[in-house]
Amino acid sequence: DLHISLLVTASDDGAVRVWKNPHLEGKETLVTAWAAAPGMRRVSTRQRSRSSSSVNPSLRVAGSMPLPGLVLDWNQACGRLATAGNSGVVKLWSVNSEQLSREINVGRDIISS
Repeated sequence: DLHISLLVTASDDGAVRVWKNPHLEGKETLVTAWAAAPGMRRVSTRQRSRSSSSVNPSLRVAGSMPLPGLVLDWNQACGRLATAGNSGVVKLWSVNSEQLSREINVGRDIISS
């Protein structure tokens, strides 16, 4: 529905969440959530450059950290969401049903903004 303010968020673990009324403090509501990119790859902190030292230590798990992440393109009017990340696959989703509509294998890592 275009008359409702919605916000889509993504996290390093591949989870996507859709929130209703994000602009109303205390009245925001989680509408739906699902694993859009399970199994996001991690990289050893020893393999990262010096810039990794600026990453929040709480994100590091047993000497590894998530590769930069999940990119979204959302069309609220159509109820479609495209996700891409470090898996080499672009996924097209129906937000209403949380169902994967299509996968496009691009054969390489595709983190973009």
